[in-house]
Order: sequence, then C-alpha cells, then structure tokens
Amino acid sequence: MARISTIVMLAGVVMFFIPEPITSGLGLLVLLIGVAMRLLSSA
Repeated sequence: MARISTIVMLAGVVMFFIPEPITSGLGLLVLLIGVAMRLLSSA
C-alpha cells in the first residue's frame, strides 16, 4: 500500500511539472490522492 501511494505521489509530481494547465491540475489531484493514501495506510 505504501509503495503504491509513493508511485502515485511521484506520478503526480511528474504530471505537475508538465507545463499544460490541465495536466498540471490533474497532477496536483493525483498528488493529493497519493498523500491521502499514505495517511490512510499509516493510520
């Protein structure tokens, strides 16, 4: 579970740095999902 959330967070960071605004917004969303998964798995 922790490994999956790490991959999701990395994917979000990569998408965030793509200059297109739609991809950047999606990357931020993916990053938040990854952080939420990390918090849920550690709780």
